[in-house]
Amino acid sequence: MRAVARGEVLYPQRTVMPLADGNAMGLMPGAMLAQGCFGIKTIALYLGNSALGLPSHAVGVLFFDAASGSPRALIE
Repeated sequence: MRAVARGEVLYPQRTVMPLADGNAMGLMPGAMLAQGCFGIKTIALYLGNSALGLPSHAVGVLFFDAASGSPRALIE
């Protein structure tokens, strides 16, 4: 949060895209260029999954190297 307060973090407003049957996909990009990285968090929101015994949220985060644009990590 200190980096955010100092203006060192780029984070545009997240995007939520409605899908069929009340489901949604969320996209949250961000960058900390002084630390050499940027990335995006993606979320699939399926509230009906709880009735199937499945999680309602599925998340993936993809990090890139700011110098080369190369992917560095994919976290599920």
